[in-house]
Amino acid sequence: MKMREGYLVAFLAFLVLGIYYPAIFAPFNSVDDVEMVNHVLNSADVSLWQLLIPRSSGYYYRPLLYYTYVLDYHVWGLHESFMHLENVFLHAGNTILVFYLAATVSRVYGVNKVLVPFCAAVLFAIHPVNTEAVIWVSGRTDLMAGFFLLMAMILLIKGLREQKLGYLLMSSLAFFLGCLCKDSAIFFLPGALFCVYCYKGRKPEETIQPREMSVTRLFGYLFLLVASLGYFFLRSFAFSRGDGGIHSVIKHTVTKDADLLYNIKVLFKVSGFYLKKFFVPWPLNFAIVKISDLYIALGILLMILCVYLVYRREVISSVFLTGVGIMSAALLVVTGRMAWTPIAERYLYIPCALFTICTILLAYLLFSKTRWRCILVYGFPVLFAVFTWTTVARGFTWQENLRLYEDTLRKSPDFPPAKNEYAIALIKSGKVGEGYELLKKNRLAANLKNREYAVENAAIAMVSEGDLDGAVTVLKSVLDKKSQNYQKMLIRLVAIDGVRAVKSTDVTERKSIQKEIGGYLQELYHLTGDPFYCYRLGQNALAMHEEGEARSYFHQAYEKAPDGAYYREPARRLAQRLSQ
Repeated sequence: MKMREGYLVAFLAFLVLGIYYPAIFAPFNSVDDVEMVNHVLNSADVSLWQLLIPRSSGYYYRPLLYYTYVLDYHVWGLHESFMHLENVFLHAGNTILVFYLAATVSRVYGVNKVLVPFCAAVLFAIHPVNTEAVIWVSGRTDLMAGFFLLMAMILLIKGLREQKLGYLLMSSLAFFLGCLCKDSAIFFLPGALFCVYCYKGRKPEETIQPREMSVTRLFGYLFLLVASLGYFFLRSFAFSRGDGGIHSVIKHTVTKDADLLYNIKVLFKVSGFYLKKFFVPWPLNFAIVKISDLYIALGILLMILCVYLVYRREVISSVFLTGVGIMSAALLVVTGRMAWTPIAERYLYIPCALFTICTILLAYLLFSKTRWRCILVYGFPVLFAVFTWTTVARGFTWQENLRLYEDTLRKSPDFPPAKNEYAIALIKSGKVGEGYELLKKNRLAANLKNREYAVENAAIAMVSEGDLDGAVTVLKSVLDKKSQNYQKMLIRLVAIDGVRAVKSTDVTERKSIQKEIGGYLQELYHLTGDPFYCYRLGQNALAMHEEGEARSYFHQAYEKAPDGAYYREPARRLAQRLSQ
């Protein structure tokens, strides 16, 4: 049995590597990937402790994810092929965890056939809805969170089954680490607590004493709650200057500013759409913007199913409900406007693992001993062939940004951010005029939730044509402190204003621009706490001949900069020179 199991695990690993082989040759995606790489390069000397506790403001708190990018920098210089390969390896690891989790859940129901967990793992490995998370380097956040949450669920059920607190403690630790990979992993908690509540032995030999079970449950609850509280404490300490992510969630869900009826509609419509995506993943689209209100009915059916599963209080119910809980985090993206596209396939990656286990196990329990077993015998190979073909084809689509965004615009033709990325891909492919023309036209139509993307790229096009004043004007039109792109817009304005100041021949105008730059830099320092902005403030003050102020900023930069920062020594020398 062990030898056979080992062969199956090896087959699953090679299956994932074979199907996702095209991903290794994909470039960095222009959405998030390039920005991530530049950020890592610009902060290569920041310590691991500073990454864990930045003591600044922020939106996402994912230090473990960022650690892997820093490791990529030191091991193979952020080479895209190796980073894609890491994602594929992570997916292979998660596929193997799905195999073991499915086997663990199956044993609770007396199903010891290795074919059931194997089929569940195969279905997860080849499911087309997972391609976005696996092939997109920035999708690693879902892969890593999935790894720890699947491990947490395995250890949780194993701990309950064997009445061992050590497993429960390790499960809570895995849950905590999952939260450090992706914020929405915290939504694992309700399903895990329900699993602790409803677990009971199913086979006659599983004679669990009520007192022993109550003690195990008590520690199960305790460990999970401590892990979640520890995460929120660490996050609040790290974002001591303001937590934009939690603030956005609260604002759009529980405050008086929240649109309750709209949120309820979104709840049913989006959850129904995601459920459909699991069973019918087509069409695959990198920018899902609009979905039909008809999915509301499917969402209502899903809610009814969830109520029924709560009533049933089964282990398989808790696994499915955990998937629904994690999937519900994606609803906050729509209501809170927290991502470049409101609905995304990658949000289904972790729920897909849990739904797959429940679907395969339930199908086996219902059909394996009836005349309908032919559905399993003939249906699974057909499903395997169709899903594999779709996933491989999608991998080839992701091999070129131009091809990917052509596909995206065919499916979401009125989405300005996708037009921007397509224009960038056109420019990089040599079609410069066509790309810049699209950027300028796209700005005029950009009045959606994500219009900052359109305006920023339109500003880039205007800068390329020498219209610096126009670029600043359009950027200011979308400058919003409540936007998650606020910091990015400030950095862009500083860069453009710097060029304007150099080119200006009017002394009064130049001083006005430099004063404006100073305001932006002060805001950036307030937002991030990064002493680099003290150094930039010193440079700006020096350009304005305000030597006393410049000396103060240079001194602060030297005192607060990390030891390896390239600007630390220049700041010291400038502060010393200005003190003479």
